[in-house]
Amino acid sequence: METGPPYRAKQPRHIQAKAPNIETLCYWGSCLKGPWRRRFDSLHGNLLRLLEVNTQPAALEALAKYYDSPMRCFTFRDFQMAPTLEEYERLLGLPLTESLLYFHQGQPPSWATIAGLLRVSETEMAERRRNRNDIEGIPREEQDWDAMIDILGLLLYGVVLFPCIEDYIDLAAIEVFLAKRNRGENPTMAVLANTYYTLSHCSGWRTESLRCCTPLLYLWLTAHLFQCKTKTSCPIEDHKWNCINSMTKETIRWYPSWNERQEVIVNCGEYPKVPLLGTQRAINYNPELTTRQAGYPIVSKPPQVALTPLLVEGSSANGREHHRKIRCAWASIIRKGATWRTRSCGASPEYRAWLEQRVHLVGLPWGSILRQDQATQAYEIQETLQVEALQGTLEQMKTEQGTLKRKLETALEEARQERRLSDEFNRKARAEKEGRLKIGQYLKAADREMCSSKTERDQLTVEKEQLEETIKTLKAKDAEKENEIRQLRERTLLLKEEVRATQLSNEHLQNQRRSGLLALVEARGKTEEAKSQLEELRRTLES
Repeated sequence: METGPPYRAKQPRHIQAKAPNIETLCYWGSCLKGPWRRRFDSLHGNLLRLLEVNTQPAALEALAKYYDSPMRCFTFRDFQMAPTLEEYERLLGLPLTESLLYFHQGQPPSWATIAGLLRVSETEMAERRRNRNDIEGIPREEQDWDAMIDILGLLLYGVVLFPCIEDYIDLAAIEVFLAKRNRGENPTMAVLANTYYTLSHCSGWRTESLRCCTPLLYLWLTAHLFQCKTKTSCPIEDHKWNCINSMTKETIRWYPSWNERQEVIVNCGEYPKVPLLGTQRAINYNPELTTRQAGYPIVSKPPQVALTPLLVEGSSANGREHHRKIRCAWASIIRKGATWRTRSCGASPEYRAWLEQRVHLVGLPWGSILRQDQATQAYEIQETLQVEALQGTLEQMKTEQGTLKRKLETALEEARQERRLSDEFNRKARAEKEGRLKIGQYLKAADREMCSSKTERDQLTVEKEQLEETIKTLKAKDAEKENEIRQLRERTLLLKEEVRATQLSNEHLQNQRRSGLLALVEARGKTEEAKSQLEELRRTLES
């Protein structure tokens, strides 16, 4: 082939990519059988199956050279690609719609919590904790702990999903793991955010290492580079099958069968792109450039507002203000897909011209690019015709949409009038029904009142009869008491007369006694006088 005019060559950068040390993790993962494996998969999705991916660091190092940091995508000669949330969601096996999203808050768990997770004492945990490069964490160790599922999950999060230092698990990874284990929060956004951040960070330095989930990025790369003739629903199995195929230069696999979906997230809240909050920084990615990966064509160049990058450096990325804004934005997700109608992975001439200018601007890892062969040119011509046809169809659909919109407005106005009439009729019917109900309630109340009055009258009659009977009884008792009183009075009079007679008799006896006593006194006086005379006579006689 002939060579075309050379593009500007990018400044060479040596970006290192390392495959995680997963040998012992594979062994422990193979020990999970039956219900234990199903329990782990239900909680962590395809995390164990990621260990089956034979990551090739050289492929990722070559891929990273094509990363276009301002665009948040990989810019090649005639196409652009970027990992999306929907693709990472399927690759990880963690559906976004079935769980809460994890938002990194920079609040690491306490060491007491980590000690409880690992089933060790706080004293032993204090001996194991380390601080490497001002990053607190615990070293990776292979021990036969009781909590095998939790320990294996923690190692996978720290070594595979959120690597920081080799064979080292930092507190951020532990925080994400606990959020998933305890609250069921989905870590997909954080994994994708770390991927974009490390690519953007490495693109600005001469030498740097990728600090992200490299098996997942490598799996995404192979899913788009290799063609698969069979339909499969599992990206891991798809990757294993594709490993035996040879790589082609002309064809890109835009739309893997396992990524079939009707809608994709295009922006969140007031952000023109999709904001992501990872364990390292806050960043965004551009869904305007990834519509072909969702099975829809790019019909125009991306608007300038959608190309504004977001990268919050430093500790403020986890600050309250940015966290609040991103969290609020994710509460207002906007999806598209069904409105695009036609499935196609083509691109319009406008977008291709813009892309060519972009390639000339940013350059490529190698300065010269081969001319397109006739087959590729024919494919692009056919693709252009398809896109133009789609644009014509789109214009026609817009016209039809306007007509349908007017008809819809007329129908809605008629429906509103009918609804008003129906509401008025229902209001009158409700008023009549309420009136009938009120009359019925009044009649029931009157009937209840009459029944109550009759019951009261009957009760009063019975009480009156009982009262009269009681009065008669009381009168009879009063008569008996009066008779008894009269008899008592008569007996009292008799007793008084007897007492008076007794008193008179006692007085008479007392008088007689006094008279007798007086007589006795007189007789005694006379006797003493006689004795005195006799004594005097005796003395006289003796003398």
